[in-house]
Amino acid sequence: MLYRYSKVKENLELKAAGWYSLLKAQGYKQQFCSVKTFCLFIGYPRSGHSIVGSLLDAHPNIIIANELDVLRHFSFGMTREQIFYLLLRNSRNYARKGRVQTGYNYDVPGQWQGRFSEVQVIGDKKGGMTTRRIGRNYDLLDSIAGTVGVPVKYVHMVRNPFDNITTMALRTNSTLEAEIQHYFELCRINQNIAGRLKEQNLLEIRHEDLIGDPGEILRKLTDFLNVSCPEDYIRACSAIVSKKTSITRKKVTWPQPLIDSVHATIQDYGFLTHYVYDSV
Repeated sequence: MLYRYSKVKENLELKAAGWYSLLKAQGYKQQFCSVKTFCLFIGYPRSGHSIVGSLLDAHPNIIIANELDVLRHFSFGMTREQIFYLLLRNSRNYARKGRVQTGYNYDVPGQWQGRFSEVQVIGDKKGGMTTRRIGRNYDLLDSIAGTVGVPVKYVHMVRNPFDNITTMALRTNSTLEAEIQHYFELCRINQNIAGRLKEQNLLEIRHEDLIGDPGEILRKLTDFLNVSCPEDYIRACSAIVSKKTSITRKKVTWPQPLIDSVHATIQDYGFLTHYVYDSV
C-alpha cells in the first residue's frame, strides 16, 4: 500500500513538473542552444559527488543540478528543453538555499552557482541513483543521448571502498555486510556502464586526488567537459575543498574476515585495485 502511494505521488510530481517546465522552458530555448555537452555522475552514495557537482556548478559555462534524479524525467518522456529547464531551476534553488548538505557548506563565493554566462554543459549530480537506474535498463544510455542531442559524458566518482561502505552503513543505520553487498553491486553496474561507453565519454575521479590537488582535478574535469578553466575559478573552488579526507572506516570495528572479503572483491574492479584498508 505504501509503495503504491509512493508511485502515485511520484507520478503526480512528474506530471506537475512536466506541465510547469513545458511552459517555462519556452523562455530559455535560445540559451539552451549553446549546450554542447550533457553531464551525469555515476558512482556510490557518500563518495564526493556533492563537492564535485558544486564546484562544476560554480563555473560560468556549467549547470549541474543537485540530485534532481533527472533520469526519472527521461523515463517520463520529457523533451530536451523541459529537462534542461528543470536542471537549471534545481541549480538556482539549491544556490538560494545556501548549498548546505549533510553538514557541509558547498558554496563557492564569487562564482556562478545557480547562474551562467553561456551554458555549454548541463547535467545532474545523482551518482548512486543514476547508476541504479541505468543498471535496470542499459538502453537508457542510448535514449539519454537521443533526447539531449549532444554528447553525454559521465563522471565516475571513486573513494576508498572501506570509507565508502562505512559511511553508507552509518548514514543508513545498516550493517557492514549489507552495505558491502550494496556497494559491489554498484561497482558491477558501473563496470558494465564503462564497457558500453567510449573512452572519451567517461572520466574517473578519485576523491583522495581531489583533496590532494583540487586545481589539477578541476583542470581534468573542465578539459573532459571541453570548457575553459579560469584561474580565478580554480582559486575560489580550491579554497572550499577540505585539506584532508575523512577516514570513516576507523569509526567502526571492521572484523578481519570482512576486510579480507572486501580486499578479495576489489581485485575484480580495475578502478579499485589501488585501495587497501590501511591506506591513508
